[in-house]
Amino acid sequence: MNKDIEHLMTNILIHLIDECDSLPVPVIETIVAQFTRRQPPKDKKKDQADLTAFGSGYPAAYTMAKSICQDCADHMSRDIAAYFADLLVPDSTDDEDVEIENLTKSHRLVNELYLASPHILSNTIPLLEAELQHENTDVRILAVECVGKMAGARISSANFAITYSSCWNVWLARRNDKSPSVRVKWLESIPDIFANNLEAVNDVAGTKFRRPWLTKKEN
Repeated sequence: MNKDIEHLMTNILIHLIDECDSLPVPVIETIVAQFTRRQPPKDKKKDQADLTAFGSGYPAAYTMAKSICQDCADHMSRDIAAYFADLLVPDSTDDEDVEIENLTKSHRLVNELYLASPHILSNTIPLLEAELQHENTDVRILAVECVGKMAGARISSANFAITYSSCWNVWLARRNDKSPSVRVKWLESIPDIFANNLEAVNDVAGTKFRRPWLTKKEN
């Protein structure tokens, strides 16, 4: 698609969305669907999956959806939360009743939206906070992984630990989860957090993180 046409269409859609009190479910589903990624190959481990990789580039539909979510984040946040309310926080605690595959896709979608527009999830994050305290171990594992990826993402427009401090504090408490699997998943998030989110290091480590390159200037 021609970039000028893409830009013009995006602006028209943004203005239309701003005029609506709330968006119809099919519209939200269409926008959110643009953030769906190809599943990692079967011979590739889950932790090797690149959430932002499209291969040859970003389709026009994705860039338009991303711009819409960024410009209309405050306006759309409730509609996005309503969309995820039907997908996250399973009512049942029984392992057989929880559809892990669908839940996994939903968490991956949350991660994608966070990378594109962190603030559009302002009303969705409490759902993840509830999942972090869910009785079902698999649900807590997925929530810990999802929040860990957002906290470890390098995004200039938001810092998860600060923007969503309530959920962040609940996530921190999962290091003492009764399930070893949850604690292991929590630990797997630490390298990216240490590498990309210096402000959160003190919370995770429990001790002051020294930065010698700043100490020299202070002295």
